Amino acid sequence: MGLLDIIYKIPAKPHLKEEDTVTDPGWYSEALAFFDEANTINPKDDLAWYKRGVAQSNISRDSEILILSSFDRAIAINPKDDVLWYKRGVVQCHLGYNIEALSSFDKAIAINQNVAMVWNFRGITLGILSRHSEALTSFDRAIALEQNNAMMWYSRGIALGMLSRHSEALVCFDKAIAINQDTAQRWNHRGVVLYNLDRHSEALACFDKAITTNQNDAMLWNNRGVALGQLARYSEARASFDKAISHNPENDEVLKNRGVVQGYLARFSEPIDPSENLIIINSDAADVWNYRGNALDELGRYSDAVVSYDKAISHNPNLYEAWYNRGIVLRKLGRYSDAVASYDRAISLNPDDADVWNSRGFAFNEFGQHENAVASFDKAISLNPDDADVWYNRGNSLMKLYRYPEAVTSFDNTIAITPDYANVQEKRKNAREQQDKEIQRD
Repeated sequence: MGLLDIIYKIPAKPHLKEEDTVTDPGWYSEALAFFDEANTINPKDDLAWYKRGVAQSNISRDSEILILSSFDRAIAINPKDDVLWYKRGVVQCHLGYNIEALSSFDKAIAINQNVAMVWNFRGITLGILSRHSEALTSFDRAIALEQNNAMMWYSRGIALGMLSRHSEALVCFDKAIAINQDTAQRWNHRGVVLYNLDRHSEALACFDKAITTNQNDAMLWNNRGVALGQLARYSEARASFDKAISHNPENDEVLKNRGVVQGYLARFSEPIDPSENLIIINSDAADVWNYRGNALDELGRYSDAVVSYDKAISHNPNLYEAWYNRGIVLRKLGRYSDAVASYDRAISLNPDDADVWNSRGFAFNEFGQHENAVASFDKAISLNPDDADVWYNRGNSLMKLYRYPEAVTSFDNTIAITPDYANVQEKRKNAREQQDKEIQRD
């Protein structure tokens, strides 16, 4: 079972000027006609063009060119107005023009570096572009300017979650909730990071809190079901997934999760026929067998899981997830060469997943091929340099190769990403001691 990802959500368009804060939608249509008339009289009035853009952007997405052209006209008249660049970036962000939005925010910042909301929107845009480390830097700048803004702490938490820095993300969500407790998404994302920290009971409490705020969100019910599943409360988990399905019957992930829980309840006492709807409705057989394998893996029935993954692969030889999952259970069975072969097939289908490279390195480590392990970890790091697990695993392999200075560096990087990473301080100490002994022998 899996949670829906932590995601960046573009907030409602904020306002920098008091006179922009209009709540009556009908006002914008009337205002648009007024600003058109004003621009006819004085086409060089940057404020009127700016106001026209604000009005147009609050009426419809269907007039994208008109919206942006208004801001462009205003900027052409007054290119040194940071508010114009900021508002242009906000509209571009909402329209999905993220590269262009980033450029607009950078222009605004070049004019005025002291507006917190510009840094926040810049960070959100970088996050949408998967540039999470840069996004984090922007959120830090925003918070330095405005420390009591819940949205900015929330945004920073999302960036940290994307970087798998879950403990730090939790602190940020706590800060956001302390400022404003009544936002379902903040409780939801707090639950997600607690789940990722294996604190499932606390995660469940967060999802429950989120649902009290928004009872019609299928994702919240799904996440609640996943947490209940991890706590072996399968009947309750199934009820949560049923609730999620009632709100969004087309969500494949929820259907799959419900099927996995149903499988737990049945304990797979009988062989599963992919034509049955026990696991999933409206899915192909490969997915069914793959998710059955996942459930058997979590039950500790690794040999049975391999059979299920083989069945998935027979239906779809290009199902990356089945090859990857197969490698995981083969490693648990001590079949390390077979695991590596499975990972290699997964990599041939999806070479840009850092996790599979990390798992491949771990398998090589298990049967003494430490050079190959380091090469796999290096590839994983090239794809995701912010994963503490990979740096830690790399350090362990380097220790086996007596490459102590490099091992120290790897453990240092682990600590830089996750200071409280289990056993890393002791590992680093051992590596330093061995390094010192080498120096003395020389």
